[in-house]
Amino acid sequence: MENTQKHSEKYQKYLASLPKETYIKILENIFTGIYVNDKDGNTIYANPAVTRHYGKTPEELIDLPNWGIWQGIVSPPVYKEMLEKQRTLFYRQMHFNSQEILTTIATPVMDENNELELMVGVLQENITDFDKTYEENQMRFVKAKDSISPFKNIVSESRNYLKELVLLRRAAKSKTPILLLGESGVGKSLAAKYIHDSSDRKDKPFMDINCAAIPENLLESELFGYAPHSFTGASSKGKKGLIQLADGGTLFLDEIGDLPLSLQAKILYVIETGKFLPIGSETYMEANVRIITATNQNLKKRISKKKFREDLYWRINAISSTIPPLRKRKADIVPLAFHFLKLNNKTHTIQKFFAPEFLPLLLQYDWPGNVRELKNVIDRCYILSPGYTIYPDKLPKDISLLEDSYYESASNDYDSIMDSFERQLIREVFKKEKTIASVQRELGLSQNKAYRLVKKYCMDLMKKDG
Repeated sequence: MENTQKHSEKYQKYLASLPKETYIKILENIFTGIYVNDKDGNTIYANPAVTRHYGKTPEELIDLPNWGIWQGIVSPPVYKEMLEKQRTLFYRQMHFNSQEILTTIATPVMDENNELELMVGVLQENITDFDKTYEENQMRFVKAKDSISPFKNIVSESRNYLKELVLLRRAAKSKTPILLLGESGVGKSLAAKYIHDSSDRKDKPFMDINCAAIPENLLESELFGYAPHSFTGASSKGKKGLIQLADGGTLFLDEIGDLPLSLQAKILYVIETGKFLPIGSETYMEANVRIITATNQNLKKRISKKKFREDLYWRINAISSTIPPLRKRKADIVPLAFHFLKLNNKTHTIQKFFAPEFLPLLLQYDWPGNVRELKNVIDRCYILSPGYTIYPDKLPKDISLLEDSYYESASNDYDSIMDSFERQLIREVFKKEKTIASVQRELGLSQNKAYRLVKKYCMDLMKKDG
């Protein structure tokens, strides 16, 4: 079988192994009308679906020679332009027998000399009645508010990340404080919102603050609020703090490691008693609030340096979860890249696309800035790309000039690109984990598949290690 679609050798062999009867059954039972002409215009195949549009059976059509038969059946005929342009054409045609106006998609099949061998025509139906529709399901989805999954904002295919989310979902049902650990930019804020959305507090407020981004004197008033006229410049009406605003819901304290010692004691008191004291007030207020914290610092080292309270550490660390960096969740890079591209397309209303050679370079990079860096790179590439296609030359130099690119020998067809993704992913994990069992565990593969893929892509690495 000629490999006109540039399939992988394995898939090509699979296609050749299917019996002819299977292909006939497929073609004969497709609802869409399909017909095939040879280079001389003779109809060599038509499936039963064409009858309802052409008013002629397949048996009648294959008895009619040359392109001219279509002049009495459809208007305008496709064959003249097909012979001239030899590319896929999209026609809006009147079918005289059925009195329908349908879209015809005609695709040329070229031989090894780039000469027209066949023309495959497909009749695109104007379907208006559906058994099920997206809109119908979407309305049901919106109405059933309780059924909306907290996973809706999560973009991930990485087993080690999803494993952490499952743990957090279980922990979300309690009021126990949760500490999120991980490098800057891994998505700790998103994980905190996921916990809130998975809890019984999901319909209550979710308030968050970065403890490292606000000066100490302002941070205290942001957290605890203040009574009227508490200090110079204070509002005569006072101010509610985030703890009070989050009553019944969740308060997320990002970068808790940078919280000043004086405020650490007050946060500890809130966790232990459920009460807090606004600035300038003499009356404690109650707050039913669930506290989630996050940091990219080593809190035990901070404790040893007397910069973080040990008692607060044990209170916020009742349940902890480490969000893996992007370099340890390579399977998430491409889905995230498409997600950020989609956001840009929606915001700017110009639909842009990645060039085939763009995505493999993302997989080779280690992403020290994690998800935040990836988002910034995609935003940059979108803005700097003048046309509809985003090419690698718009990437920052430390990504676009990566050496030993595995993509150099890959073709631009779908299967070659996906093979390249697979190769890079397996090699990256094996380089770090060193064993087939670790690759299996990290990517959630079966034992046989992990063994086969490592043998296929990592023989040179195995020899180096050996």
